[in-house]
Amino acid sequence: MISYKLLRYVHYRFPATVHIIFWLLSIGALGGTRFIYRIIGRNDNVVDGDDAKSKVLIVGAGDAGAMLIKEMKKHRTLNYDIIGFVDDDLSKMGQVINGIKIIGTRNDIVNICKERKVEEIFIALPSAPFQERKDI
Repeated sequence: MISYKLLRYVHYRFPATVHIIFWLLSIGALGGTRFIYRIIGRNDNVVDGDDAKSKVLIVGAGDAGAMLIKEMKKHRTLNYDIIGFVDDDLSKMGQVINGIKIIGTRNDIVNICKERKVEEIFIALPSAPFQERKDI
């Protein structure tokens, strides 16, 4: 539209539809390249199924836990199989966060690790004191 206003007083003007079509094509091209880049970027991180995945349990189903899940799914080269969340808030029990279910409380960690053969535990409690993290 700016080019249309600038060329208003010039002898030869393009029709307004040319400017509108050019604007739409420009927006589509810019947005399309960004969209394609995201798709290609996601496919680069796909891991072959031959590699053994490490089973992981995440303690803390708050914002930090959700962010951890998001990053783990984004970077599949980390090669983790997320078993579930553990959280002390009983109102969250059974909920699903980013496709991962909250399966117990901190008291259930030992049983969950035995039943599901968990190899690693990630603590997503940034504000927890050191002693509490050590107890987990």
